Amino acid sequence: MGDRCILANNATLAGHVSLDDYVIIGGMTAVHQFCVIGSHVMVGGCSGVAQDVPPFVIAQGNHATPFGVNIEG
Repeated sequence: MGDRCILANNATLAGHVSLDDYVIIGGMTAVHQFCVIGSHVMVGGCSGVAQDVPPFVIAQGNHATPFGVNIEG
């Protein structure tokens, strides 16, 4: 887990998940084991992350898919 990460209520990380710096994970979100979440990523609430998420991306949904660039930080 990197610096300044935010995990909301009931965000669940399975074994060997890697979070880079400045990651925000919404509530009720599950991250599958061995996934890598890049820096400055924002994952929406009630999502399921089953693949790696590249840096500077906003992802959401069950089997979270990137749908935008995180320009806010």
